[in-house]
Amino acid sequence: QATIDSGKIFDPNFYYSAAHCFGGSWIMIPGLLIFGVSMTAVKFGMFLFFLLLTGAIFLFCKALRFSNRWTFFSIFVILSTLLCSVKLREIFFQHIIYYSLGNFHMLIGISLLILFLQHKNSSKGKWFGIALFIWSILCCTNGLESLVFYAVPILLSFGIQTLTEKSPFSKSAFLRSNLATFVWLFFACTTGFVLGRILSAN
Repeated sequence: QATIDSGKIFDPNFYYSAAHCFGGSWIMIPGLLIFGVSMTAVKFGMFLFFLLLTGAIFLFCKALRFSNRWTFFSIFVILSTLLCSVKLREIFFQHIIYYSLGNFHMLIGISLLILFLQHKNSSKGKWFGIALFIWSILCCTNGLESLVFYAVPILLSFGIQTLTEKSPFSKSAFLRSNLATFVWLFFACTTGFVLGRILSAN
């Protein structure tokens, strides 16, 4: 509500427990505009997040080339696990903050990275690369939490994959290609982090 009233990402007259430029407030805004400040708006926003998280799990499974049967089974297992205890339900589906948001961001980011690598030499790969670049900037505006939940897992997993994968091409060409990808991915994460610091400071 403070974002709507002020017209800014961060209302200078409101105290924030966490400065997330690309956070849960954007998911809550539609419910607030429709229902006003109420529990209905909160429940609507949390239902939207539930759908987004489910969609992220689906995208991740399809990026790994799971069959439809295994994809829906994976969604069932993951969501059942998150709903199986009071504390997990509270963490993931009663408010949106870095631990739930970070997992959502990371699922989308890793999915886009996998899809980019799968289609790297096609026009489709270019669009996955652009989407990953923009997504990395947006996610990393959330500050230190985004480094822990997004940048480090993405960059570290890609680095390990580069060093351990057996390439059908020459090893040097493979390393040069992946190094270039690592550099622009690192640049996107760094840009997002700096942009987030500027936005939260202002």
